[in-house]
Amino acid sequence: MKMKYNLLALSVVTAGLSFAPHAKASFDLQTTIAAAQQEAPITVYAPTGKIVQQAKDFSEKYGVKAVGIKAKAPHIIEIISREALANNVKADVALIEDAPATQAQLLAKGYVTSWVPDDMKQDISKDYQTPLTVVLAPNVWTYNTAQYDTCPITNIWQLTEPEWRHKIAMQDPLIKPLYADTFNQMATNYDDRMAKAYQDLYGKPLKTDESSALCVNLLLNHPLLR
Repeated sequence: MKMKYNLLALSVVTAGLSFAPHAKASFDLQTTIAAAQQEAPITVYAPTGKIVQQAKDFSEKYGVKAVGIKAKAPHIIEIISREALANNVKADVALIEDAPATQAQLLAKGYVTSWVPDDMKQDISKDYQTPLTVVLAPNVWTYNTAQYDTCPITNIWQLTEPEWRHKIAMQDPLIKPLYADTFNQMATNYDDRMAKAYQDLYGKPLKTDESSALCVNLLLNHPLLR
């Protein structure tokens, strides 16, 4: 089963980054590189440890010294927020996987600026330019192919039945932003389908006092999935 929800990672440039003004001018890559080579090293935050090597590769390719630092989304948001409030910006670029929090806590407050170089705009869908999206990472339900030749269930509500107790694994949605985003999207866009799936499986309507996100809340809070 595949969850058809795209999860976003944001590339944001802090408001204090020295080449931000170039965003309003006609972009020229070589001019930007030459200017950046005359400035202090840049610091890049990202949720993956690969950023350390990527920053080194970037430095070697462009002659612009960069330092990559791995950090989780909440930490990056806190760092940038504190630096902005103290008017002492040290971070230069951040890749943040918690899109809603980034938009509310950084972009909306003007602490960061999302920037897309003019020479890349034609290659990026407009839907992913404001803010700049660099990764689309769908979450999926998967099954153990060593145990099953085909998917062992046909309805997501089957996972709440006794036979699946202790056989389902996922990270805690409360500490992993991507999972929270996934379930929020389920509640926002697929609540009716979740209710229909319940009726298809059990032959009766789903009854609940929940006023919103009822199906997702019930599914996640089911005793067999906790």
